[in-house]
Amino acid sequence: MKKLLYTVAGVALVIGLYGAGYYCGQKRMNPFYGMQKVETQKTPLIATVGNKKIYLSDVQKLKDSIPQLKEAPLEMVFSQLRDVVINNVAILELAKQENFLKNQAVVDEVKKASEQALVRIYLQQKIKESMTREKLFNLYKESLKEFVPEDEIKARHILVETEAEANQIISDLNKGADFAKIANEKSIDQGASKNGGELGYFVKEMMVPEFGKVVFAMKKGEITSKPIRTQFGWHVVEVEDRRMAPPPAFVEMEDLLKKKYAEQALPEILKQEKAKVQIKLEEMPSLEKEFSGKVEKPESETEIEKESLEEPEEVQEPLPPTEAEIETEEMDDDSMDVSEESDEADVKE
Repeated sequence: MKKLLYTVAGVALVIGLYGAGYYCGQKRMNPFYGMQKVETQKTPLIATVGNKKIYLSDVQKLKDSIPQLKEAPLEMVFSQLRDVVINNVAILELAKQENFLKNQAVVDEVKKASEQALVRIYLQQKIKESMTREKLFNLYKESLKEFVPEDEIKARHILVETEAEANQIISDLNKGADFAKIANEKSIDQGASKNGGELGYFVKEMMVPEFGKVVFAMKKGEITSKPIRTQFGWHVVEVEDRRMAPPPAFVEMEDLLKKKYAEQALPEILKQEKAKVQIKLEEMPSLEKEFSGKVEKPESETEIEKESLEEPEEVQEPLPPTEAEIETEEMDDDSMDVSEESDEADVKE
């Protein structure tokens, strides 16, 4: 299960860290998402780059294209995503002005991208054709074998901006005030306040730590004695029910099952499709022979490198002379003395 993270430093971190909570493959909504959701049906102008106008819907589309950001509040990543859209539009306009569409590198990249898109879409279509409801349901039954029940709570909350206001609400509830009515009137969580502050069922990992720690220590029917502070504000919570979570329904896992089926089916689909094309493999070439010596080095560099690689000749220490060799040397010395004496005699004569 992926833990719902609640702070980000930028788009790079958002993409890497921010994600919706998953429960045995079951997609869960952030209970606090409703209060921060931005209305995107109206698309106000947010920037102009040259003659190109950029609307809020352009930023929303980029956000929706990033799976890790789909459930993130738009306000949290708006400025970073807006800058990404502006950067792309600005560079695209400059590239067009400088006629980069005719640049050979661009032509090659477009061709490569087009070919990759053809391969991807072709395989996606073949996988879709092979996918049946029965196959997905079989995967669903396999997934249930790995399901581990967890403690789950159903609760509702009232979210306000100050601790004093939260304490006053707790006091009013203890005197018999209606929880749902106060939530509708005072909670700043617009998504939940319409339903009396209902958050539905959730597991601990779905909540920010401060919230989850307190709520999962409470009993059914209990209201917080002190407000819970989180980054969103001050919460007053009532626990309505506790249970061991039931397995997720098939419809809740359907998207995940389709993805899992595609991953499992791809190798066989590739094998089947390749069989429709005549493929002839040639004898494996000698890679060492094909690629050795392709890059020639300067002669001087090659010689230096060759010399550095040659092993130096071993210098053998001289062995001590044997007795026979010593005698021979002494005899040679005597003979030299005799010849010297004869030479002296010749000189005298």
